[in-house]
Amino acid sequence: MEGYRLSPQQKRAWLVHQADPNGVYPAQARAEVSGNLDRERMRRAVESGCLRHEALRTVLHRPAGMDLPIQVIQPTPRVAYAVHDGTDPADLAQARADTDFDLPDGPLVLADLVLRPDSRAELLLTTPGWLVDAVSLHVLLSEIRESYEGRPPPDEPLQYADAAEWQHDVLAAPETAGGREFWQTHLATLPPAEALPCERTGAADGFRPATVPVDLPAEVVAHAQ
Repeated sequence: MEGYRLSPQQKRAWLVHQADPNGVYPAQARAEVSGNLDRERMRRAVESGCLRHEALRTVLHRPAGMDLPIQVIQPTPRVAYAVHDGTDPADLAQARADTDFDLPDGPLVLADLVLRPDSRAELLLTTPGWLVDAVSLHVLLSEIRESYEGRPPPDEPLQYADAAEWQHDVLAAPETAGGREFWQTHLATLPPAEALPCERTGAADGFRPATVPVDLPAEVVAHAQ
């Protein structure tokens, strides 16, 4: 089976999920659709957008004997596309946020077209948080809109598996050894990590913003300037 290593961010999200299945939020993005709606053309636009981005065609498989899964890119996107009439978009978004995705088999992209009584519609996209983030989904929404309107697609995107391999190369490069040694030395002095906005635990009531002050040595500040 051909696959790619998880990126450092994906590895963290995977480990958080293993410790607490409810610990990672899915990524979501919503966009309003105006004008005369062509449902079939919208479905094709969604599938076309997902086809361009390998991250949206990626499932996670954990081969026997391995602690971490690998990214396996499918030839076609596995999109669950549905049309809802009379459903409240906010209620649907909350329901989709509780989705337990089937990581080895998918589908890993939920595309919901919500028809509103005022002749408008909303497109809701939901994916696992370790495949894409909300910013990436907003980029995808822009490309879906362009495809729906019949405009040519933008340039070929940088694929996430390639970016993940580049991150691993950077982390292992001799040029970054000094930075790794510095942070390994100073990590023990840092305060306990705060929960990130994309994480949640069973004991948490919601996102709690906080500030954690960290004192950096003068030579680090001078180098940054």
